[in-house]
Amino acid sequence: MVAFRSAARALELDPEVLSGADRSWEVSRYRALIGYVLIRRLGYKLKDVAKCLGRDMATVSSLVSRYSERIADDEELKNQSTRIAKHCLE
Repeated sequence: MVAFRSAARALELDPEVLSGADRSWEVSRYRALIGYVLIRRLGYKLKDVAKCLGRDMATVSSLVSRYSERIADDEELKNQSTRIAKHCLE
């Protein structure tokens, strides 16, 4: 998926890191951000994003839901998701 690779590049990450086995807080946070942007902001299907992230649909649904709750109160997260979405649309 082109948007997935664009989002990873915007975060200066290798897409394989996001779909890999790394369970660190930082990589998990980036997965949530990219999942949120692709699903909630750009309208991609959950199953397609889950496949790109190398996770099952329930996991991605849960992380996007939790991220949505956090973003409601955090202006920095809103700005970051807007920047990533714009980068994906370029």
